[in-house]
Amino acid sequence: MTTETQPYEFLARWRDGALSGFHIQFIDVTKDESGQVVFSIPLNPQPVGDKAFPLSDAMRELNTSALLEVQRLSDVVSDLSSQIGELKKTIESDRQLYRPEKEKKSDELRAMIADAQVQLDALQT
Repeated sequence: MTTETQPYEFLARWRDGALSGFHIQFIDVTKDESGQVVFSIPLNPQPVGDKAFPLSDAMRELNTSALLEVQRLSDVVSDLSSQIGELKKTIESDRQLYRPEKEKKSDELRAMIADAQVQLDALQT
């Protein structure tokens, strides 16, 4: 078994509407030989900014995580927008070559566009 200490929580505290301090809490995670978590133990919070845990290290990781998530969501929005564009082109093409057997396909494509638009709208809010 192996035990690894990982960041767990970043806490900010306010008093009377003013920011009064930061703390970081770590967690010891113990895994078995297959990598499965056997147990985890939260450790006591530590003040941030002292020698034990400099604030700049915590902020760097928080910013990196946030930026990676923004990029991931931006990629999802871009993919969904492309899918919507392609589906709209397919529907327009089907209209140009309308035949009764293509009506069902157009309805399916419209449903896919509606679903993709719902996902896109949810990501943009």
